[in-house]
Amino acid sequence: MLVISTSTHRDAEKQYILHVVLKEFLGLNYKIHWSGVESNYFEISLSGNSDDELRVSNIFLNTSNEDWLRPTSLFISPASYCNVPDIGKTDLLKQIPIFHEIMGNVVNPSKDTISLDIFGVIFYFLTLYEEFVLDKKDHHERFDFKESILYKTGLYRRPIVNEYVEILWLSLQKKWPRLERCKRSYNIDLSHDVDQPFSYNRPFTQVVRNIGGDFLRRGSYMTGLRKIASVLMNKSNWDPTNNFEYLMDISEKHGIKSTFNFIPINGQGNIDGAYDINWPLVQSLLKKINNRGHIIGFHPGYYTYDNLNELTRQYKNLNELCLSLDLPEVRLGRHHYLRWNVKSSWRHWDQIGLKSDSTVGYSGLDGFRVGCCYPYSVFDLSSRQHLNLIENPLLVMDINVEHEIGLSQFLEKIVQISN
Repeated sequence: MLVISTSTHRDAEKQYILHVVLKEFLGLNYKIHWSGVESNYFEISLSGNSDDELRVSNIFLNTSNEDWLRPTSLFISPASYCNVPDIGKTDLLKQIPIFHEIMGNVVNPSKDTISLDIFGVIFYFLTLYEEFVLDKKDHHERFDFKESILYKTGLYRRPIVNEYVEILWLSLQKKWPRLERCKRSYNIDLSHDVDQPFSYNRPFTQVVRNIGGDFLRRGSYMTGLRKIASVLMNKSNWDPTNNFEYLMDISEKHGIKSTFNFIPINGQGNIDGAYDINWPLVQSLLKKINNRGHIIGFHPGYYTYDNLNELTRQYKNLNELCLSLDLPEVRLGRHHYLRWNVKSSWRHWDQIGLKSDSTVGYSGLDGFRVGCCYPYSVFDLSSRQHLNLIENPLLVMDINVEHEIGLSQFLEKIVQISN
């Protein structure tokens, strides 16, 4: 077992990040020894041998109370980039960004010291610390990703958090070769937000506008004709929007269990979509998704992102319907329009009993918004609480193809992110 010696300054934040990095990411057992002495390092040792230590810099989590959650504590840009010396797998650890000034080598095995602020930097990105501090919003009141340090420095396509975790692990393994980490395997987590399940059963003006867009703006003539046929003949299997069977077929072909996130409110054609989960056709779809082994998720409406009462009402509506249909309780989902607020959204999802969120990604951009490709439990900066909620970061969204040069380039970037 590892023993981590550190001061009590920012104890809640340290408890959280040590748990995520050591237990969740690496699968290592550890205990914390709280010291009354301030230190610029986390001192790591094996239980029963405190004289043999690995020291890891402690910089960001040493931030004073006066500067904490204020602009003066933000990372401005990487102070420098460096290659990690020979601790193994150095081909994966090139041009590592350093977000603080350091003296000497980044990793110095001879002195058992890591000068990188590994735990502090990971905490900064996983908690979306800069989004909490900066009041920069886009027209949907989401954080404007163009203000983030990862976007400004072009690091959003790199899993910086995972790179830092690997540096820590390789250093630990070099120090104590008998340590074993948990094994991880690559998997695809595929989800679909059900904004418009059918072309018909919508206000007539919405139907006409949508079909007109197929002919005049998108040049999708066959799609438009199929929509017209499905509306005139009231045939759901002719509707190109009703592609659930296809999505499930493809998922099952590749051994993937897909999640389908449903909006529990009928927006009557406005921004919240135009269907009612109580329609027989929707209820039949919910049963079919469950019967084929896929997952029903929660896709709360546009105005719920900072409204706990409305979020609770919509979640209750969806769960009561699922209960009446003998379907499992809904435990996961994603906010509509990725409309999410770091100061309240995670806490609200935790309060109503949801177990997993997958909202935290970029709208209009693909990449690592939190610098990480692993699911992880989250921390509420307002209350300083480690929540019982897992964030499953959103890395790629198909609608972003509209912001790329073309489909082929979009697919190439998916492969790049996956690797």
